Amino acid sequence: MTLLFTLTACIISVIAYWQYYADLRNSNVKSNRYSWLIWSLSMSLETITFSYVSGDIIKSISFIISAIACIIITVKVWQSSTRNKPDTTEMMSLAFCAGAMLFWIFFQSAWLAHVVLLVSIPIGFIPAYKAAFADYKTENSRAWYLWVISDLIVLTIITGRLQSFQELPYIIIEFLCHAMIVAIVVIGKLKSSNNKFIIKLNSLGKSVYAAKKFSKGSVILKFGGEIVSEEAIKEKLGSRTDYYLQVSHERYLGPSGEADDYVNHSCNPNSGLVFDGRNIILVAIKNIDPDTEITWDYSTSSFNTSWKMKCSCNDPLCRQEITGFEHLDKKIQAKYLELGIVAPFINHHFADEKNAAIYKVLSPGFTASHSYFQWPALMRQKKLAGLLLPILFSFYALGL
Repeated sequence: MTLLFTLTACIISVIAYWQYYADLRNSNVKSNRYSWLIWSLSMSLETITFSYVSGDIIKSISFIISAIACIIITVKVWQSSTRNKPDTTEMMSLAFCAGAMLFWIFFQSAWLAHVVLLVSIPIGFIPAYKAAFADYKTENSRAWYLWVISDLIVLTIITGRLQSFQELPYIIIEFLCHAMIVAIVVIGKLKSSNNKFIIKLNSLGKSVYAAKKFSKGSVILKFGGEIVSEEAIKEKLGSRTDYYLQVSHERYLGPSGEADDYVNHSCNPNSGLVFDGRNIILVAIKNIDPDTEITWDYSTSSFNTSWKMKCSCNDPLCRQEITGFEHLDKKIQAKYLELGIVAPFINHHFADEKNAAIYKVLSPGFTASHSYFQWPALMRQKKLAGLLLPILFSFYALGL
């Protein structure tokens, strides 16, 4: 029975490594190269030290097969991943592996080497935990589930043939480390299924990505924050208003601390702001697929200010600099106005200019004092002026 369990554990472990290798080839996971180097070193050393501590070849078989497979995966990871320097955590874990080898070589103490390795294993998992917490898809492989099952079988084998409690810590720690990855991935999936978007890191820092498909016209999120005056911002930030959204000529919406703070600019955005009374809503202006960064054009809510910033959207249509709406190309202005994603105070300005031009044609004596904003509020809100214009034009054409 023990031999059957051992064979089963080995088969499951091999299938797990094959699954992970397939996920690497298909770019379904993004593994940390130093984590795998640490795992392969610790697995190889543990195979040797466990054999000395246990002296039972049956219990050691699964460790031997896992060590060989782990080395193969490590080679693949190093071939496919980008080369970067190890961080402090990775250096610490590598140091523990080196310490275990020193204990083994110079002191011939398998037990001390075994203890040092027990410390290095969870440290070696920390980079994988950090990456999975940031984006569960970096470790979203069925292999982790299979390794947890294999660990449980090996733990059953060791417990049934237990000779010393020194045999237990390694497999228990390994099981817990594998189970932690599974837990992080499962939690990430649950959060993703409940959320419409996720926050990830890219070259611009924190950014908002779609967690589901958004059809054109669908609501993505609502902007929040405190409305503050321009003077109040200048007292805090000087001349900078980068993190504030202009909602009128002299008032701004401050940061909310939520996802809306991290939606980046693009000169070719897939969403835009719609002002619905006091609500500011981000709406898709294109179909947005999952894992696509959500962006809007900051110029659609900036007008008549000295504010500007360098653009880093890297889109083929990039304008290189983000400025006020009045500085945009007329075609871009017309496109945004037609989509209805321009802040009302900017929209009113352009409507004012348009109406003034029409009235000038209708009546040469019409002056700027009769502008759009001096019409009764009810007519402006209900857009009755637009309905009256054809009637006035008809009277003018007939000479009445």
